[in-house]
Amino acid sequence: MFQVYDVTEFMDDHPGGGETLLYSAAKDATEEFDDAGHSDAAKELMKKYYMGDIDESTLPKTTRYYVAPQATQRSWGASGGGDFTTKIIKFLVPLVILSLALAISARSYAPRW
Repeated sequence: MFQVYDVTEFMDDHPGGGETLLYSAAKDATEEFDDAGHSDAAKELMKKYYMGDIDESTLPKTTRYYVAPQATQRSWGASGGGDFTTKIIKFLVPLVILSLALAISARSYAPRW
């Protein structure tokens, strides 16, 4: 049996913040509650928010799915050489721009005869 509590009204007043309560929502939070070292006053306050009991056998079975992470790097064959081409372009474009800038600057300062 699980005990169900509606602590919505208490979220703003909770010393650990409302996020602490949200983290433990919709699951058995007994361990988190006990580990937090609540005072007797806090345990007494829980009676105010008690809603009832739920029989564990009446809960639907949950299915957990595992999604494998996708590879971020592709092999040479899979990328069709795109990675190498990208590296060449990233090197050549700045080099061409720098060369043009130097050529224009040298031409403007060169003496005209």
